[in-house]
Amino acid sequence: MGLRPASWLGLLGGFFVLLVVGQPTTALAQNTGTIEGTVLEANTERPLAGVQVSVIGTNRGALTNTSGAFRISGVPAGGQEVRAQLIGYSTVRQDVQVPAGETANVAFVLRQSAVALDEVVVTGTPGGTERRALGNAVSSINAAEITERVSNVTVSELLRAKTPGLTIIGGSGTAGAGNNITIRGANSLFGGNRPVFYIDGVRMSTARMGNFLASCCNPDNQQNANLLDMINPEDIESIEVIKGPAAATLYGADAAAGVIQIITKRGRAGQQDVQWNARVAMGQTDWAHETITNHTVCTQARIESEAYPGCQGRSAGDIITFQPLVEDPNALRTGGLQQYALSVRGGGDGYSFYVSGDFDDEEGIFYNNFSNRRSGRANFSFFPSDQLDFTVNLGYSQQHVRLPLGDESAQSIMFSASLSEPGRMYGGTGGLGWWIMTPELTNRFDNQTRADRFILGSTVTYRPFEWFRNRLTIGMDNNRRQAELFYPPNDPMRYGPVEGAIFQRIPESNIYTVDYAGTMSHSLTDDLSSAFSFGMQLDAQRHRTLSASGQGLGSDATRTVAAAAVTTGSQSFSESRSLGFFAQEQLGWRDRLFFTAGLRMDNNSVFGADIQRILYPKIMGSWVLSEEPFFQGVVPNLDSFRLRAAWGQAGNAPGAYAAERTYGASTVTLADGSTVSALTFGAFGNPDLEPERGDEVEVGFDATFLGDRLGMEVTYYNQRMRNGLLFTSVPPSSGFSGSILENLLETQNEGFEVAMNAVPVETPTIAWESRLNFSSNRNRLLSFGDDRDPMRLGLYAPVQRHQPGYPLAGFWGREIMRDGQGRPVIEDGRPQLGAEQEFIGPSTPTRELGFSNTLTLFRDLQLYALLDYAGGHYQFNVRDWRRAFLGISWDVVDPNADAAEVALMRAGFGAAGVPEPWIQPADFLKLRDVSVSYTLPAAWSGRFGADRTRFVLAGHNMALLWTRYGGIDPEVNFHGDANFLRADGFTVPPTRRITASLNVSF
Repeated sequence: MGLRPASWLGLLGGFFVLLVVGQPTTALAQNTGTIEGTVLEANTERPLAGVQVSVIGTNRGALTNTSGAFRISGVPAGGQEVRAQLIGYSTVRQDVQVPAGETANVAFVLRQSAVALDEVVVTGTPGGTERRALGNAVSSINAAEITERVSNVTVSELLRAKTPGLTIIGGSGTAGAGNNITIRGANSLFGGNRPVFYIDGVRMSTARMGNFLASCCNPDNQQNANLLDMINPEDIESIEVIKGPAAATLYGADAAAGVIQIITKRGRAGQQDVQWNARVAMGQTDWAHETITNHTVCTQARIESEAYPGCQGRSAGDIITFQPLVEDPNALRTGGLQQYALSVRGGGDGYSFYVSGDFDDEEGIFYNNFSNRRSGRANFSFFPSDQLDFTVNLGYSQQHVRLPLGDESAQSIMFSASLSEPGRMYGGTGGLGWWIMTPELTNRFDNQTRADRFILGSTVTYRPFEWFRNRLTIGMDNNRRQAELFYPPNDPMRYGPVEGAIFQRIPESNIYTVDYAGTMSHSLTDDLSSAFSFGMQLDAQRHRTLSASGQGLGSDATRTVAAAAVTTGSQSFSESRSLGFFAQEQLGWRDRLFFTAGLRMDNNSVFGADIQRILYPKIMGSWVLSEEPFFQGVVPNLDSFRLRAAWGQAGNAPGAYAAERTYGASTVTLADGSTVSALTFGAFGNPDLEPERGDEVEVGFDATFLGDRLGMEVTYYNQRMRNGLLFTSVPPSSGFSGSILENLLETQNEGFEVAMNAVPVETPTIAWESRLNFSSNRNRLLSFGDDRDPMRLGLYAPVQRHQPGYPLAGFWGREIMRDGQGRPVIEDGRPQLGAEQEFIGPSTPTRELGFSNTLTLFRDLQLYALLDYAGGHYQFNVRDWRRAFLGISWDVVDPNADAAEVALMRAGFGAAGVPEPWIQPADFLKLRDVSVSYTLPAAWSGRFGADRTRFVLAGHNMALLWTRYGGIDPEVNFHGDANFLRADGFTVPPTRRITASLNVSF
C-alpha cells in the first residue's frame, strides 16, 4: 500500500485551515484581570515548585516558581475556575472572581495523593483523559522530581524500579552500554518485545546505535549503545507507561508490547518571571564489588618451571594469590563524571517557552571507555486565542561512545583477569598473571561511535466549539551515526590485521509521525456524558546503512578507508509505512461510572501492495464505587475506591520486506574474464503474512485510606499473543533457499502488579513518603503452531530453550547423579550426569520490587533511598564454570574441599552439557539509589541573587545487599541487550557512581 506522508499532511493541514478560518475566535482585546497566588504542601507548609495552575476553559496558566508563587495575566474578567495540578498530589480547584484590570489572589494547598483519580494522563485522545475514566492501569513517573534527587544519566536508569510491570535487564556496567526493556514480559520471538517510545507525541527510535563489535562472535553477543540514551533525563517532566494491548489499542501497529510516553518540560502562558535553573555535578565511577582473586597451587613441577616465576622459592603445596584488577594499575581506574546544565522557562500573554543546554561526560572504569553527550532542547507554545494553541518542540543531541573489548573477547581485560594463573608468565602479548593480553595493550582498542539526533515535533490544538477538541501532531526523529573501528599497523595487540585496518559504518534512520485526533464531548442528560473520539496515525520509517572497510594502512596517522590498500563497501536500505484509523466512545454516568468501547483499523506497507484492513477492538469500564451514596461509610477510613476492567487488542508488525519477495544484485566473472552484474535471489517472502496479535484482559482496583495517606493500585492481567512470527524453511521446489516468517506462535503472560504509596508522617518539621512497586509475571510458550523440536539457545552450551509449556528461553541443565550420601557419582574421573536436560527456571525475573523512601526534615533536609529487588530467575555462571575448570578458583584449590565436589567442578563436560550447579538462582536485592539533599534557606540564597540553592550528594548502584547468585553480580549479560540469550560471560558488573551537585534557581 503506497502511503505518502506529504499527501496526508496537506489534507490534514487543509482541514485545520478550514476549521480555523471558518469558525469565529475569541477577540484578543477584552476586559481582563490577573490571578496571583501561592501553592503549598499540606501539613508541611513547604512551597511546591512546578505546579501547573490553569484557568479552566482558557489557555491561561502558569507554573509555580521555587517559592511556590504563580501569576496569570490576561484572564477574562468575571467568575473563573482555577485548577492546580502536580503529579503525586490531589488536584485542587477553586472558584475565583477576577475584577477587570485588577488582581485576584488565591492560595492552594495540595495534599500528596497515593491515587489521584482526577489526574489527566496521555491516552492518545486530545487533551488526555482523567484516570478515573480509564479501565486500564497507567503509571506516571514524576521525572523532574526524581532527577533532583538521584544521579541518573540515562532514561533507562530513570525508569528502573519506578513502576510495576516494567523490566529492565542490564547488559554491562560499561559506560554507554544499553539495556533490554520489556513491559509485562516478552511475548514474541521474531517480532518486537520492546515498547514503543514517544516523546511529546512523536514516535522515536530506541534501536541500537550501530557500534562495532566490542566482544566476540556476532552482533547479538555484544554490548550495544542505544539511541534511547541520547535523551537527556534533565529535560523530562514526566513519563507515562501504558501497559499491554488493552491500553495501547489507540497506538496501533507495534503497540502490543506497550507504549512509553516521554513528556518534556515546558513553560506556561501568562506574564510571569523568567525562571533560570543551573546545575553542576561532579562525580566518579568505580568498581563496586569484590574483585577477582585467582589462586595457584605451587607443585614441584611449577617450582622448577621458568613459566612460573611466582612459585620460585616456594614449597610444594603453597597457594599463591593474585588480584589482577587491583594489583595492576593499568587495569581499572576511577572514572570521572561531569555534568553541566542550564535551562530557562517562562511565558507571556499568548506564549510560553522552555530552553535548555546540557553537557555530560562519563568515564568508564576502563581507560578506553567513555560516554559523552551534548544536548539542547527548545519547546515553544503559542496561544493566539482560547480556541487555538500550538507547540513546537525541538531536541538535538550528540553522543560519543567508546566501548572497550569486553565479555568473552579473548583480548579483553575481564577475560584475561578471570582466567589467569597467579605467578605464571604468559608469553606473547600476555604477562605475569595476565593470560592473553595485558591491560596496557588492551587499552589501545579503538572502537568509537558518534551519533547526531534531531527530533522535531509540532502540535496544533483547536477547539472551534466548547464541545469539539482537535489535535494534530506532526514530527520526525532523524538520527545519523558513524561507527569506526581502527587497528594501527603492526600493533603488538594483533587483534586486528597486522597491516592495519579501518572499518566504518554509517547508519541513518528517519521516523515520521502524523497523528490527528478529535473528541466531541456532550452532556446527553444531567447524569450521562459522552466523549466520542476519532483519529488517524501515519508512521513512516526509513533506514539506511553505508559500510566501508580498508586493510593495509601506511601509518598510524592514516584513518581513512580511501588510503587503504584494499577497500570494500556495501549498503542497505529499508522503509515501511503504517496507517491506522480509530474511533472510540466513552460514556460517563454521574462522573463515576464509565464505559469505553473502541475500534482501530491498521494497514502496513510491510504486507505488500494489497490492502489488509486489520481491526483491533477494545472495551473497558471504570466505577468509582466510593462516590456512590450506598457505599459511604461501608469501609472505615476508606477515602476512595475504584473498580476497573479492560480488554483489548493491539498489533505487532514484522520488519520491512518480510511479506514480499526480494532480489539482489551481485557481480560474476564470465568465462572470458569479463565481470558483469547478475540478479540474485533475496528473500522468498510470505504474501499471507499478518501482524502478531496480542489481546489482554486486565482487572483491578484503586483505593486510598486514612485521608489519602495510604493508597494502592492492584492489577491482574492475562495477555496472550496469537499469530506469533516464526521462521520456517522455504520449500526447495520454489527455487529459493532460506526461511520465511509465518504466523504460528502462541505465547502467554499473566501476573499481578501492585503500587502502594504512603505518607506515614507529614508535619512542618518531619515528612515521610514511601512508595512500593511490586509485580509478578508468569511467561509461557503455549505452542509453536507446528511439530518442530524445541529451539535450543546458547553460545557456550545449549542451556536455554524455547519449548512449549515452559517460559521463553528458560534454562535447562543436566542433573548431577549423587550417591546415598549426596556426593557426586564419579566414574573414570568424571561426574555422571542425567541422560536428559531438565527444566531449571526462567531467564527473566518473575518477581520484582522497588521500594523507595523520602524523609524530609525541617523542610530543607531530604534523605532518599531506593531498594531494587528481582527474583525467581536464573543466570548461567560461565565465568565461575570456566575458572573452576582451570583450577584457579578457591573452591577447587581449597585443601579442605571434598574431592568429589572438586572433580565435579573441574569437569569440562563438553558435549555432556552443563550441570545444574552452574545455572544459578539470580535473585538479588540492591541499594540502587541513595541521596542527601539540602536546600539553603531562601534568605541565604537571596544574598547572592538566587531564589533557591540546593546541594545533593547522590549514589547510584551503591551496594549489592543480598543475592543467591554465586558469581560477582547476576545483573549482567554477555549478550548485551538481546531479547532472550542470557549468560554471565566475563562481563563488567554494574559500577558504582557517586556525585555531588549544586542546583541554583534564579
